[in-house]
Amino acid sequence: MGPMTRWISWRRWSERARPECRPGAFASQRLGAGLRPKPYLMTPQILILATLIVQSTLLSITFPISELWTTTPMLYNDNALNLYYTRLGHGHARPSVSVGSVGYDPTFSAGYPFIMWTWSSRLPWLLARGLHGLLDDAIMYKLCVFAAGVVAPVCVPLAVRRLGADVPMTALAAVLAVSLWWASWFHWFFIEGMWSFVTVAYFSVPYVVAIIRYLEGDGGIRRLLWLGAVGAALFFTHPLFPIAITCGTLLSVLLSWPELKLRRLLPFVLVVPTLSLLPNVRWLIGMQQYLDTVLLAGYFTTVDGNTVWKELIGTYHGHAHGSKVYAPIALLTVASLLLPRGRMERRRMWIFGLLGLTLIWLAAVGGASVLRNVQPNRFAPVGYLFLTIPAVFGFRALLSASHMNDNRMIAAGARVSLVVVGIVTVYCLYEVFAEVSSMNIGHYGQRPPQVRPLPERIKCVEQWLESETTRQGRVLFEVNPARGQASDVAYHAYKTNREFIGGPAPWPLRSGILFTGFVNGNLFGQSIGSIGERRFMQYIDLYNIGWIAAYSSEAKVTLGSFSKVAEMKNCEDVTVYRVKRPLDYFLEGRGAVVASGYNDLVLDGLEGSSIVLKYNYVAGLKSEPAANIVPVSAMERMPPLIRIVAPPRTLRLYLEP
Repeated sequence: MGPMTRWISWRRWSERARPECRPGAFASQRLGAGLRPKPYLMTPQILILATLIVQSTLLSITFPISELWTTTPMLYNDNALNLYYTRLGHGHARPSVSVGSVGYDPTFSAGYPFIMWTWSSRLPWLLARGLHGLLDDAIMYKLCVFAAGVVAPVCVPLAVRRLGADVPMTALAAVLAVSLWWASWFHWFFIEGMWSFVTVAYFSVPYVVAIIRYLEGDGGIRRLLWLGAVGAALFFTHPLFPIAITCGTLLSVLLSWPELKLRRLLPFVLVVPTLSLLPNVRWLIGMQQYLDTVLLAGYFTTVDGNTVWKELIGTYHGHAHGSKVYAPIALLTVASLLLPRGRMERRRMWIFGLLGLTLIWLAAVGGASVLRNVQPNRFAPVGYLFLTIPAVFGFRALLSASHMNDNRMIAAGARVSLVVVGIVTVYCLYEVFAEVSSMNIGHYGQRPPQVRPLPERIKCVEQWLESETTRQGRVLFEVNPARGQASDVAYHAYKTNREFIGGPAPWPLRSGILFTGFVNGNLFGQSIGSIGERRFMQYIDLYNIGWIAAYSSEAKVTLGSFSKVAEMKNCEDVTVYRVKRPLDYFLEGRGAVVASGYNDLVLDGLEGSSIVLKYNYVAGLKSEPAANIVPVSAMERMPPLIRIVAPPRTLRLYLEP
């Protein structure tokens, strides 16, 4: 019997002799007469509940759960930034604040337009606004993160159940989902504070399943409304949500085109995108107006096609962020695409298979295209997440093929594949437990615990800010992007009533953060050692800086050589200084800044035909009462400051584009 004859024999056997290989044959109500499904000790509902319990148990070990109700904050990298944005959520809740899609935040960079673009901060910001004064921000944020971590992996077994998977297949989906969450780049994202990206990625899997089933004829107008409402919520939670959804929808339409009914496609195209976009239009307009693409293209845009193969074999080094679970997922996916199945199931497997491959290649080479601004490197683990769907069905196909009696070659290959998958999967489970442990070995994310006591460095700097500085001047704070300290200054802004020069994280925005950024010894767009004392003091005066905090050796050596900068104390690797100069927020005219909060900059006692504030001008600034607000250039390359012509004695500045 030749290879082609054996293949034809296998196809006939799989379609007729083994009905469980056809789509829908896994659910007992869809089996033919006289056929009964194999009984299992565990129902799908119990299995999904077990997944919740396992994930919550693992997470409670690393978090740990005893810290959920304490006020100890999570500070590791972006977590501190997210916590700071809850403070701006409280600002939105104040009746005196003009609430819109954008607000003026005077705390950083001498004032900049704050827009809820920061991707993992949206949900905490919204909760802080809604729960204003009802729950401590640190507790609220930790509860939000913990809940997201518990729920996310359950999405995958729920998705495969909607596609007709039986209990063993659902169990495998749960194992793969939990393994991906812990033993892949997903866990690094979660620990770093980018947890909403991970959560939305997992929720995208059942969302794509719901779209496919609707286009196949399942559900009516209620399904469309549900898809629109959930899409709006997920889009708000993380703006990169539409990338995978759009790719999955296009593939579903293309592969289903001969059978697709226009009366289902047209309402879907009209209703779902519209409902998903409408609640998000305001912040989308704000992003379009104020967000600088330099920020978006600054991270996760490496172009290297070789990372596809490195990550496939589990390499986690340099630009490659692979996982050992990728290889068995890929092998099972190939099995689902090659081994014969029913037509509907085969089409579904190709949709998810091509979707996963598209996202994997987008991650590798998307940085060289117009998609650079969506930070394509993020989508490598998302691609493998979508491949878990065909992988689960590929497992069933291999299991069926391993029992084939009339084609020993296929049966032997299937058995070997199952053994390899089993061995690698067991190792992946070991990696999960290694990730949960605090052993001194390599981890995908930060070693547990995730919630830690405040470092002495933070306590020392906070005490210095409270006792040795005032709101009459600003603090020039150097950001350290290493060792989880990238957003330390954001936490200090959250805890203290101080203004800072630089940004709350090591990234640029328009209206000054790019220019005033102080990172790794670079300040005002150049090395601090190359500025010179005279020019440095000009910047110090124009930004009303009274104190400095530095960590890099270059910054410390340079500041130590300036005659008007005096060292005050050391807080571990941070040295703090006082600048010998009078403090004043007015470059021209006279007055006082009596209040400086989110979108609420209040001036009093104004004197002069015009005044110039040492705050950045932003298009869209308005005042009460109305005044003539214009930009004025104070120094070459420096962003313009605010000039108010013929000011009233008292006024309030706010941003309303």
